[in-house]
Amino acid sequence: MSPPRSPRCCRKVTPCGTGPLIELLLALPPRWPGSRVTGLRARGGVTVEELVWADGSVGAATPAATADTTVGIRWRDGDGTGRLRRLTLTAGQRATVA
Repeated sequence: MSPPRSPRCCRKVTPCGTGPLIELLLALPPRWPGSRVTGLRARGGVTVEELVWADGSVGAATPAATADTTVGIRWRDGDGTGRLRRLTLTAGQRATVA
């Protein structure tokens, strides 16, 4: 049996050049214009420890490495501008994007 589905705040990780790619807030429901989630696990040795958004745009995301990894984080600003940040993290290291 499949687990219940929830709106996608983080898209599944897909291969991207030198490592996985995490896309943030791809399918945010209109009834969730602003909020916060914690503990989103992704493939590639990364957990998004916190994702905060307002007016449908990423305010901040904090990825943390569970193993040495290089990961891309992609999101759109409030004006629709696409952003991509590639991070090389060691196990236990955190970074903040957006």
